[in-house]
Amino acid sequence: MLSHGLLGTVASLLDATTRLETEWPSLGDTERDVLLDAVHTHASWIADALEGLVRGLPPDVAAALDRQVHIADLAKPRHSAGNG
Repeated sequence: MLSHGLLGTVASLLDATTRLETEWPSLGDTERDVLLDAVHTHASWIADALEGLVRGLPPDVAAALDRQVHIADLAKPRHSAGNG
């Protein structure tokens, strides 16, 4: 279950960093800020999940991380029309 969350979060990181890399000159400041914030949010979630795995992950913590994945998915930047 946690592996699915990690995969989804990594996919979001890859999407955001690819957009930043390929579209940087055409992105507005607000769009850049949203993408950079998404990168930070997803990287922080991965760090927390991996730290939990190192320490041993109780079921309630795993459930909380799963909720964070859902929240992060809701906050994931969406491509606007014409941007890919």
